[in-house]
Amino acid sequence: MDHVTIRSERAGDEPGIAAAHIAAWLASVESDGARVMCVDEKDWIQQRRIRLAGIDGPTTLVAEVGDAIVGHLTWGRGPGGRSSAHRIWSCYVDPSYWGSGVACRLITVALAELAGVVVDLEVHGDNLRAQRFYERHGFRNCATSHTGARGLIRYLTRPGASGLHAAQPDGTICVCSRASSDLPAPGWPAGNSCRSEVSPALRAR
Repeated sequence: MDHVTIRSERAGDEPGIAAAHIAAWLASVESDGARVMCVDEKDWIQQRRIRLAGIDGPTTLVAEVGDAIVGHLTWGRGPGGRSSAHRIWSCYVDPSYWGSGVACRLITVALAELAGVVVDLEVHGDNLRAQRFYERHGFRNCATSHTGARGLIRYLTRPGASGLHAAQPDGTICVCSRASSDLPAPGWPAGNSCRSEVSPALRAR
């Protein structure tokens, strides 16, 4: 598979983050019934800035292949900043890289950065692919809300939960040593074994 680098968001990344997020959203169950064929990238970027402004201490990681951003993950303090837990607010990967291990690398690096704290997130009740993904990385279903048409499932992981992988001495993080239960995207072999390359800036933190 192509070499993937996980690094922090930097100036100029917004268009790439937007393109990967929009493509993933349009291809996922989250867009079912929305009758949306396209999303304006500039409007999406503006809406993202508004959302980030409402998160306490937002941090975004991006997954990069060559010069292209193919995925991102954002975390920050829980709703209202009142909770000691941190929340993963978004995790999206371009559909061309579904099943490739990119999302696995993003979540593993994020959880390594958040070591020692409780982490939660919410998943739509009918997004089985996402539910399987988070459960493989140590998250457990702790609540279900039926306030929406499809409901939301709240997942929680605690420090030392199974599925978290320790960083290696050289700063890389080994993940995906076993086959994913998700079907790989076209062109990707099943049962990828991958090794994340973490940017020097993240290693130094």
